[in-house]
Amino acid sequence: MTITVSPRRIAMAVLAIIALSATYLIGATHAVGTVVTTPTRAATTSSTQPAAYPVSGSPGINVGGRAKVAGSPDTLRLDLSVVASATSVSEALASANRSASAVQKSLLGSGVQKKDLQTSGL
Repeated sequence: MTITVSPRRIAMAVLAIIALSATYLIGATHAVGTVVTTPTRAATTSSTQPAAYPVSGSPGINVGGRAKVAGSPDTLRLDLSVVASATSVSEALASANRSASAVQKSLLGSGVQKKDLQTSGL
């Protein structure tokens, strides 16, 4: 059995080896694992503080940051049910209405605005 290799195949193999070697050398000479100092701005202060972020992986742009945010919540969702039992439907409905009114009155007395109250379902 005779194996013949054409000059074109030899040239392609040599070019592939050169390309792989060049890619390896470029990747090996890149400084992986260095530390980049990046200024960050905290949301609660006006000072700029440097922060260190390690560069890892392939070459590119790495961005990082830190912030502290403080605030008061302005929304509360409360799902509440009023249950009443009585000998008739009208008595149970009246009792449930009294209980629901008492809950709403308590919320209004605690500073919740009337426009922020919403009831649904029966």
